[in-house]
Formats: sequence, C-alpha cells, structure tokens
Amino acid sequence: MSLEKRFVGGNLARHLAAQGHTIAGLARTEAAVTALETRGIAPVAADLDTRRPAAIEAALRADAVIYAAQADPDQESATARELAGALAGTGKTLIFLSGSGVLMQRTAGCWSPDVFAEHDAFTPEPLAEFRKAAEDTALAAAGDGVRSMVIRPGLNWGPGDHGHPARIAPSASASTSSTSW
Repeated sequence: MSLEKRFVGGNLARHLAAQGHTIAGLARTEAAVTALETRGIAPVAADLDTRRPAAIEAALRADAVIYAAQADPDQESATARELAGALAGTGKTLIFLSGSGVLMQRTAGCWSPDVFAEHDAFTPEPLAEFRKAAEDTALAAAGDGVRSMVIRPGLNWGPGDHGHPARIAPSASASTSSTSW
C-alpha cells in the first residue's frame, strides 16, 4: 500500500477526483509524478522547500487549495504565510489540514479535565507551537478575502496503519485487561 493511501491528503485527493474534480498535487520526484498521473492527478513539480514558488503559483491557478503536508516547522510557517499572502483578495478557498495533536498537553499520563471548543484560547505545547501559528495564519487570511478554514482530523485508523493508534492499542489493551469497569 502506498503512503498516499494512508494519509488524509491522498484519500481526499482520490475522493475529489472520483467526484469529477480536477486535482493537482505536488510531486518532488519523478516517481511521484508517475504515481500521481496513474491516479488521474495532475503533478506539479514543486515542493515546500527550494521549489515553493512553483507550489504557490499552482495554488493561484486552483479554485481551492488544501494544505495537507506534514512539513518541518520552518517550511510550514513560510508556506502558510506565502499561501495566505498569495491568495489574499482572490475569494478562493484555503483549507489547512492540521491535527488534533495541536491540542496536546504533557500530563505525565494523568487525566486532564481540559477540553477546548473551536475558538477557545489555549497555550500549545512547544512541539505544536509552529502548527498552531500556521493554523492562525490560515485563519487570519479570512480577513484578507480568502475563504479559509482549519480542519483538525482526529487520529486515523485504517489498513496499513503505522501511526499512534497502532502504538496505543496494545498499551490500552494491556492496561484494561486487568481493570474492571
């Protein structure tokens, strides 16, 4: 199973393409170009590092932009700023896929009563500060004529899962097997 079948961006691209939308995706390598073309997705030879201007140009040609990358903090911050700036005044849609991990807190394993509604202020953990700042940049673009939103999908389960759920399940099973409810 290829990586793009396991993550939100790849699944979303396949879904939208199946609905008849024209989809473009960033391709950093020739293998990625071939993989995208095979799936009916127009490859854009770009990345969020040295070829970020090409990514921004492709965003300007699109009706809507979905940022689904998991880039390093500097790349993500710069890309969010540049996307928001380039899309200003266009009325286009910018969807920033983040994650519920931005709400993480260090509790040393203890239960926390903290819950957050959509617009509640909170202080993110240092590891998530860059992501929260990128979210805020995307949301602030609404004031500049961009239809922007942030979506924080929860943990994803599915075939080939290799992320947090796959690591958490054995621990939860071991700790609950000796606990009566």
